[in-house]
Amino acid sequence: MSSIEIAEILLFCAFSTVIQMTANSQQPNIFPEEDWQETSPESQGINSVMLAEAMNYLGNELGGSGVSESLIIRNGYLIWKGSNIDAYHKIWSCTKCFTSTVLGLLIQDKKCTLDTFAVEYLPTLDDKYPEYAKITLRHLATMTSGYDAIGIGYDDNRWNIPTTPLAEPGAKYQYNDNAMNLFGYVLTLIAGEPICDLFKRRIADHIGLTQWYWGCWGIMDGLLINDASGYLAGIHITPRQFARFGYLFLNNGKWKDKQLIDKSWIDQATTNQVPLSIEYANYDGRGRYGFNWWTNGIMSNNKLNWNFAPSKTFCAMGGGTNYCFVIPEWDMVIVRMDKEAHLSLSRSNQIWDSFFYKLGKSLDPNH
Repeated sequence: MSSIEIAEILLFCAFSTVIQMTANSQQPNIFPEEDWQETSPESQGINSVMLAEAMNYLGNELGGSGVSESLIIRNGYLIWKGSNIDAYHKIWSCTKCFTSTVLGLLIQDKKCTLDTFAVEYLPTLDDKYPEYAKITLRHLATMTSGYDAIGIGYDDNRWNIPTTPLAEPGAKYQYNDNAMNLFGYVLTLIAGEPICDLFKRRIADHIGLTQWYWGCWGIMDGLLINDASGYLAGIHITPRQFARFGYLFLNNGKWKDKQLIDKSWIDQATTNQVPLSIEYANYDGRGRYGFNWWTNGIMSNNKLNWNFAPSKTFCAMGGGTNYCFVIPEWDMVIVRMDKEAHLSLSRSNQIWDSFFYKLGKSLDPNH
Protein backbone atom coordinates (compact mmCIF):
# COMPACT_ATOMS: atom_id res chain seq x y z
CA MET A 1 0.00 0.00 0.00
CA SER A 2 1.47 3.38 -1.01
CA SER A 3 1.99 6.29 1.40
CA ILE A 4 -0.66 8.24 -0.52
CA GLU A 5 -3.20 5.42 -0.05
CA ILE A 6 -2.39 5.17 3.65
CA ALA A 7 -2.77 8.94 4.10
CA GLU A 8 -6.10 8.88 2.28
CA ILE A 9 -7.42 6.09 4.49
CA LEU A 10 -6.27 7.85 7.67
CA LEU A 11 -7.95 11.08 6.56
CA PHE A 12 -11.14 9.18 5.76
CA CYS A 13 -11.09 7.46 9.17
CA ALA A 14 -10.68 10.81 10.93
CA PHE A 15 -13.64 12.14 8.93
CA SER A 16 -15.72 9.10 9.93
CA THR A 17 -14.87 9.69 13.59
CA VAL A 18 -16.25 13.22 13.40
CA ILE A 19 -19.43 11.88 11.82
CA GLN A 20 -19.72 9.26 14.57
CA MET A 21 -19.30 11.84 17.34
CA THR A 22 -22.01 14.07 15.93
CA ALA A 23 -24.34 11.13 15.25
CA ASN A 24 -24.00 9.95 18.85
CA SER A 25 -25.26 13.33 20.07
CA GLN A 26 -28.52 13.07 18.12
CA GLN A 27 -31.92 12.13 19.49
CA PRO A 28 -32.74 8.39 19.76
CA ASN A 29 -33.76 6.76 16.51
CA ILE A 30 -37.35 6.44 15.42
CA PHE A 31 -38.78 3.02 14.57
CA PRO A 32 -41.01 2.08 11.65
CA GLU A 33 -44.64 1.22 12.23
CA GLU A 34 -46.36 -0.44 9.25
CA ASP A 35 -43.74 1.13 7.00
CA TRP A 36 -40.62 3.26 7.12
CA GLN A 37 -41.01 7.02 7.31
CA GLU A 38 -39.46 8.52 4.18
CA THR A 39 -37.50 11.75 4.10
CA SER A 40 -34.86 13.47 2.00
CA PRO A 41 -31.15 12.60 2.27
CA GLU A 42 -30.42 16.24 3.11
CA SER A 43 -32.67 16.14 6.17
CA GLN A 44 -30.40 13.39 7.51
CA GLY A 45 -27.15 15.10 6.60
CA ILE A 46 -26.45 13.49 3.24
CA ASN A 47 -25.87 15.17 -0.11
CA SER A 48 -28.45 13.64 -2.45
CA VAL A 49 -26.42 14.26 -5.63
CA MET A 50 -23.35 12.52 -4.25
CA LEU A 51 -25.52 9.75 -2.82
CA ALA A 52 -27.10 9.18 -6.24
CA GLU A 53 -23.62 8.97 -7.78
CA ALA A 54 -22.59 6.37 -5.20
CA MET A 55 -25.73 4.30 -5.82
CA ASN A 56 -25.28 4.49 -9.60
CA TYR A 57 -21.74 3.23 -9.19
CA LEU A 58 -22.91 0.36 -6.98
CA GLY A 59 -25.64 -0.69 -9.40
CA ASN A 60 -23.36 -0.61 -12.43
CA GLU A 61 -20.62 -2.62 -10.75
CA LEU A 62 -22.76 -5.27 -9.05
CA GLY A 63 -24.76 -5.92 -12.22
CA GLY A 64 -27.95 -7.98 -12.22
CA SER A 65 -30.88 -5.82 -11.19
CA GLY A 66 -28.55 -2.96 -10.26
CA VAL A 67 -29.90 -1.18 -7.19
CA SER A 68 -33.59 -1.54 -7.98
CA GLU A 69 -33.91 -3.85 -4.93
CA SER A 70 -31.91 -1.57 -2.65
CA LEU A 71 -32.64 0.93 0.09
CA ILE A 72 -30.85 3.01 2.71
CA ILE A 73 -32.08 3.72 6.22
CA ARG A 74 -30.47 6.51 8.23
CA ASN A 75 -31.50 7.51 11.76
CA GLY A 76 -34.58 5.34 11.28
CA TYR A 77 -35.72 7.09 8.08
CA LEU A 78 -35.86 5.69 4.58
CA ILE A 79 -33.70 8.17 2.62
CA TRP A 80 -33.11 6.26 -0.63
CA LYS A 81 -34.98 3.46 -2.35
CA GLY A 82 -34.84 1.59 -5.61
CA SER A 83 -37.83 0.92 -7.82
CA ASN A 84 -38.44 -2.63 -6.60
CA ILE A 85 -37.92 -2.81 -2.84
CA ASP A 86 -40.93 -5.09 -2.45
CA ALA A 87 -39.32 -7.83 -4.55
CA TYR A 88 -39.72 -11.11 -2.67
CA HIS A 89 -37.22 -13.93 -2.98
CA LYS A 90 -34.59 -16.03 -1.25
CA ILE A 91 -31.53 -14.30 0.21
CA TRP A 92 -29.30 -17.36 0.24
CA SER A 93 -26.56 -17.27 2.91
CA CYS A 94 -27.94 -14.14 4.56
CA THR A 95 -30.14 -16.81 6.17
CA LYS A 96 -27.15 -17.79 8.30
CA CYS A 97 -27.46 -14.57 10.32
CA PHE A 98 -31.05 -15.47 11.20
CA THR A 99 -29.81 -18.89 12.33
CA SER A 100 -27.13 -17.49 14.63
CA THR A 101 -29.71 -15.08 16.06
CA VAL A 102 -31.67 -18.13 17.21
CA LEU A 103 -28.51 -19.31 18.98
CA GLY A 104 -28.34 -15.95 20.72
CA LEU A 105 -31.91 -16.34 21.94
CA LEU A 106 -31.27 -19.85 23.24
CA ILE A 107 -28.17 -18.67 25.11
CA GLN A 108 -30.22 -15.81 26.52
CA ASP A 109 -32.74 -18.39 27.75
CA LYS A 110 -29.88 -20.37 29.35
CA LYS A 111 -30.73 -23.44 27.30
CA CYS A 112 -27.16 -23.69 26.02
CA THR A 113 -23.85 -21.82 25.81
CA LEU A 114 -21.35 -21.18 23.04
CA ASP A 115 -19.32 -24.07 24.40
CA THR A 116 -22.17 -26.59 24.46
CA PHE A 117 -21.19 -29.72 22.54
CA ALA A 118 -23.46 -30.59 19.61
CA VAL A 119 -23.23 -34.28 20.52
CA GLU A 120 -25.10 -33.56 23.76
CA TYR A 121 -28.25 -33.12 21.66
CA LEU A 122 -27.33 -35.41 18.75
CA PRO A 123 -25.76 -38.47 20.41
CA THR A 124 -25.14 -40.25 17.10
CA LEU A 125 -22.97 -37.43 15.79
CA ASP A 126 -19.67 -39.08 16.72
CA ASP A 127 -20.66 -42.69 15.96
CA LYS A 128 -18.26 -42.98 13.02
CA TYR A 129 -15.88 -40.05 13.53
CA PRO A 130 -14.83 -39.40 17.16
CA GLU A 131 -13.59 -35.92 16.20
CA TYR A 132 -17.21 -34.79 15.92
CA ALA A 133 -17.68 -35.22 19.68
CA LYS A 134 -15.59 -32.04 20.10
CA ILE A 135 -17.80 -29.78 17.95
CA THR A 136 -19.34 -26.93 19.93
CA LEU A 137 -22.00 -24.40 19.00
CA ARG A 138 -19.22 -21.81 18.82
CA HIS A 139 -17.51 -23.88 16.14
CA LEU A 140 -20.74 -24.18 14.16
CA ALA A 141 -21.46 -20.42 14.33
CA THR A 142 -17.96 -19.56 13.09
CA MET A 143 -17.46 -22.16 10.32
CA THR A 144 -14.66 -23.83 12.26
CA SER A 145 -16.34 -27.14 13.15
CA GLY A 146 -14.56 -29.28 10.55
CA TYR A 147 -17.86 -31.08 9.92
CA ASP A 148 -18.74 -32.49 6.51
CA ALA A 149 -21.40 -34.82 5.14
CA ILE A 150 -22.66 -36.48 1.99
CA GLY A 151 -25.28 -34.05 0.69
CA ILE A 152 -25.99 -30.74 2.39
CA GLY A 153 -28.96 -31.37 4.65
CA TYR A 154 -31.72 -33.92 4.79
CA ASP A 155 -32.86 -36.64 2.43
CA ASP A 156 -36.07 -38.63 2.78
CA ASN A 157 -36.51 -37.32 6.33
CA ARG A 158 -33.15 -38.54 7.56
CA TRP A 159 -29.93 -36.74 8.33
CA ASN A 160 -27.37 -37.11 5.55
CA ILE A 161 -24.41 -39.34 6.36
CA PRO A 162 -21.41 -37.61 8.00
CA THR A 163 -18.15 -38.13 6.18
CA THR A 164 -14.44 -37.61 6.84
CA PRO A 165 -13.87 -34.45 8.94
CA LEU A 166 -12.50 -31.46 7.05
CA ALA A 167 -10.33 -30.63 10.07
CA GLU A 168 -10.15 -30.95 13.83
CA PRO A 169 -12.83 -28.69 15.38
CA GLY A 170 -11.42 -25.20 15.84
CA ALA A 171 -8.38 -25.80 13.64
CA LYS A 172 -9.57 -24.50 10.28
CA TYR A 173 -12.05 -21.98 8.88
CA GLN A 174 -14.04 -23.55 6.07
CA TYR A 175 -17.27 -22.04 4.76
CA ASN A 176 -19.52 -25.07 4.63
CA ASP A 177 -23.29 -25.43 4.29
CA ASN A 178 -23.19 -29.01 5.60
CA ALA A 179 -22.02 -27.68 8.95
CA MET A 180 -24.64 -24.91 8.93
CA ASN A 181 -27.43 -27.42 8.42
CA LEU A 182 -26.05 -29.51 11.27
CA PHE A 183 -26.11 -26.27 13.28
CA GLY A 184 -29.78 -25.69 12.47
CA TYR A 185 -30.66 -29.28 13.32
CA VAL A 186 -28.97 -29.06 16.73
CA LEU A 187 -30.57 -25.68 17.49
CA THR A 188 -33.97 -27.20 16.70
CA LEU A 189 -33.30 -30.04 19.16
CA ILE A 190 -32.23 -27.55 21.85
CA ALA A 191 -35.26 -25.32 21.25
CA GLY A 192 -37.69 -28.23 21.08
CA GLU A 193 -39.46 -26.48 18.20
CA PRO A 194 -38.71 -25.31 14.65
CA ILE A 195 -36.25 -22.42 14.74
CA CYS A 196 -38.55 -20.41 12.46
CA ASP A 197 -41.26 -20.58 15.14
CA LEU A 198 -38.88 -19.37 17.83
CA PHE A 199 -37.59 -16.56 15.60
CA LYS A 200 -41.11 -15.51 14.66
CA ARG A 201 -42.37 -15.38 18.23
CA ARG A 202 -39.32 -13.67 19.74
CA ILE A 203 -38.12 -11.43 16.90
CA ALA A 204 -40.17 -11.24 13.69
CA ASP A 205 -43.54 -10.45 15.28
CA HIS A 206 -42.01 -7.63 17.34
CA ILE A 207 -40.12 -5.91 14.52
CA GLY A 208 -42.96 -6.04 12.01
CA LEU A 209 -41.82 -8.81 9.68
CA THR A 210 -44.94 -9.78 7.75
CA GLN A 211 -43.48 -10.70 4.34
CA TRP A 212 -40.98 -13.40 5.07
CA TYR A 213 -40.74 -17.17 4.99
CA TRP A 214 -38.13 -19.62 6.29
CA GLY A 215 -38.01 -22.72 4.15
CA CYS A 216 -37.38 -26.20 5.56
CA TRP A 217 -35.76 -29.50 4.63
CA GLY A 218 -38.17 -31.94 6.19
CA ILE A 219 -39.11 -33.48 9.52
CA MET A 220 -36.64 -35.05 11.93
CA ASP A 221 -37.42 -36.36 15.42
CA GLY A 222 -40.97 -35.12 14.92
CA LEU A 223 -39.76 -31.54 14.36
CA LEU A 224 -39.75 -29.46 11.21
CA ILE A 225 -36.14 -28.57 10.34
CA ASN A 226 -35.56 -25.20 8.71
CA ASP A 227 -32.78 -24.65 6.20
CA ALA A 228 -30.15 -22.98 8.38
CA SER A 229 -27.68 -22.39 5.55
CA GLY A 230 -29.91 -20.75 2.94
CA TYR A 231 -28.57 -23.00 0.20
CA LEU A 232 -31.92 -24.25 -1.10
CA ALA A 233 -34.83 -23.25 1.11
CA GLY A 234 -33.61 -20.43 3.40
CA ILE A 235 -35.13 -17.06 4.24
CA HIS A 236 -37.37 -15.40 1.65
CA ILE A 237 -38.03 -11.72 2.27
CA THR A 238 -38.27 -8.25 0.67
CA PRO A 239 -35.64 -5.50 0.89
CA ARG A 240 -38.11 -3.28 2.73
CA GLN A 241 -38.56 -6.00 5.37
CA PHE A 242 -34.94 -7.18 5.47
CA ALA A 243 -33.95 -3.68 6.58
CA ARG A 244 -35.95 -4.21 9.79
CA PHE A 245 -33.70 -7.11 10.74
CA GLY A 246 -30.64 -4.98 10.13
CA TYR A 247 -32.20 -2.12 12.08
CA LEU A 248 -32.70 -4.38 15.11
CA PHE A 249 -28.97 -5.05 15.09
CA LEU A 250 -28.18 -1.37 14.55
CA ASN A 251 -30.13 -0.70 17.75
CA ASN A 252 -28.22 -3.34 19.70
CA GLY A 253 -31.10 -5.82 19.83
CA LYS A 254 -33.65 -3.31 21.10
CA TRP A 255 -36.90 -2.49 19.28
CA LYS A 256 -38.69 0.57 20.60
CA ASP A 257 -38.73 0.04 24.37
CA LYS A 258 -38.14 -3.72 24.37
CA GLN A 259 -34.79 -5.52 24.44
CA LEU A 260 -35.49 -8.51 22.19
CA ILE A 261 -32.01 -10.01 22.30
CA ASP A 262 -29.12 -9.16 24.59
CA LYS A 263 -26.79 -6.38 23.51
CA SER A 264 -23.88 -8.59 24.56
CA TRP A 265 -24.93 -11.11 21.91
CA ILE A 266 -25.12 -8.42 19.22
CA ASP A 267 -21.62 -7.27 20.15
CA GLN A 268 -20.20 -10.78 19.95
CA ALA A 269 -22.04 -11.83 16.80
CA THR A 270 -20.91 -8.78 14.82
CA THR A 271 -17.22 -8.71 15.75
CA ASN A 272 -14.58 -11.09 14.47
CA GLN A 273 -14.52 -14.51 16.13
CA VAL A 274 -12.09 -16.32 13.82
CA PRO A 275 -8.38 -15.95 14.67
CA LEU A 276 -5.79 -15.29 11.98
CA SER A 277 -3.65 -18.06 13.44
CA ILE A 278 -5.74 -20.98 12.16
CA GLU A 279 -5.79 -22.46 8.65
CA TYR A 280 -8.49 -21.81 6.08
CA ALA A 281 -9.99 -23.32 2.94
CA ASN A 282 -12.17 -21.80 0.18
CA TYR A 283 -13.26 -18.36 1.50
CA ASP A 284 -10.88 -16.76 3.99
CA GLY A 285 -13.01 -15.60 6.91
CA ARG A 286 -10.11 -15.24 9.33
CA GLY A 287 -10.10 -11.85 11.02
CA ARG A 288 -13.47 -10.88 9.58
CA TYR A 289 -16.12 -13.46 10.48
CA GLY A 290 -18.33 -13.21 13.57
CA PHE A 291 -21.22 -15.51 14.38
CA ASN A 292 -22.30 -15.85 10.74
CA TRP A 293 -21.95 -12.07 10.17
CA TRP A 294 -19.09 -10.65 8.08
CA THR A 295 -17.24 -7.92 9.97
CA ASN A 296 -14.80 -5.13 9.19
CA GLY A 297 -11.96 -6.89 10.92
CA ILE A 298 -8.26 -6.93 10.07
CA MET A 299 -7.41 -9.69 7.61
CA SER A 300 -4.20 -11.65 7.14
CA ASN A 301 -2.89 -8.96 4.74
CA ASN A 302 -3.13 -6.45 7.62
CA LYS A 303 -5.93 -4.56 5.87
CA LEU A 304 -9.50 -3.99 6.95
CA ASN A 305 -12.19 -5.94 5.14
CA TRP A 306 -13.54 -2.58 3.87
CA ASN A 307 -10.96 0.19 4.21
CA PHE A 308 -13.42 3.02 3.63
CA ALA A 309 -16.19 1.77 5.91
CA PRO A 310 -16.21 2.62 9.63
CA SER A 311 -14.58 -0.01 11.80
CA LYS A 312 -17.82 -1.33 13.36
CA THR A 313 -19.46 -2.08 10.00
CA PHE A 314 -20.84 -5.60 9.56
CA CYS A 315 -23.07 -7.38 7.08
CA ALA A 316 -25.16 -10.39 6.19
CA MET A 317 -24.00 -11.64 2.81
CA GLY A 318 -25.55 -14.20 0.49
CA GLY A 319 -25.24 -15.59 -3.01
CA GLY A 320 -26.92 -13.65 -5.79
CA THR A 321 -25.22 -10.55 -4.32
CA ASN A 322 -27.69 -10.19 -1.46
CA TYR A 323 -26.50 -7.98 1.39
CA CYS A 324 -27.64 -6.21 4.52
CA PHE A 325 -24.98 -3.80 5.80
CA VAL A 326 -25.21 -2.25 9.24
CA ILE A 327 -22.99 0.78 9.92
CA PRO A 328 -23.33 1.92 13.54
CA GLU A 329 -21.02 4.93 13.18
CA TRP A 330 -23.20 6.29 10.37
CA ASP A 331 -26.48 5.16 11.97
CA MET A 332 -27.25 3.40 8.73
CA VAL A 333 -28.66 0.18 7.27
CA ILE A 334 -28.11 -0.62 3.59
CA VAL A 335 -29.93 -3.47 1.88
CA ARG A 336 -29.16 -4.70 -1.61
CA MET A 337 -30.96 -7.76 -2.98
CA ASP A 338 -30.85 -9.59 -6.31
CA LYS A 339 -31.91 -12.93 -7.76
CA GLU A 340 -29.22 -13.53 -10.34
CA ALA A 341 -25.94 -11.59 -10.08
CA HIS A 342 -22.91 -13.49 -8.78
CA LEU A 343 -19.47 -12.11 -7.93
CA SER A 344 -16.44 -13.45 -6.11
CA LEU A 345 -16.01 -12.44 -2.49
CA SER A 346 -12.90 -10.41 -3.29
CA ARG A 347 -14.54 -8.57 -6.19
CA SER A 348 -17.72 -7.77 -4.27
CA ASN A 349 -15.66 -6.43 -1.36
CA GLN A 350 -13.70 -4.18 -3.75
CA ILE A 351 -16.94 -2.78 -5.12
CA TRP A 352 -18.42 -2.17 -1.69
CA ASP A 353 -15.24 -0.52 -0.46
CA SER A 354 -15.26 1.93 -3.37
CA PHE A 355 -18.95 2.53 -2.71
CA PHE A 356 -18.27 3.29 0.97
CA TYR A 357 -15.64 5.83 -0.07
CA LYS A 358 -18.16 7.60 -2.30
CA LEU A 359 -20.93 7.31 0.29
CA GLY A 360 -18.71 8.63 3.05
CA LYS A 361 -17.96 11.77 1.06
CA SER A 362 -21.71 12.47 0.81
CA LEU A 363 -22.11 12.65 4.59
CA ASP A 364 -22.14 16.02 6.35
CA PRO A 365 -19.82 15.75 9.42
CA ASN A 366 -21.74 18.54 11.11
CA HIS A 367 -25.08 16.71 11.00
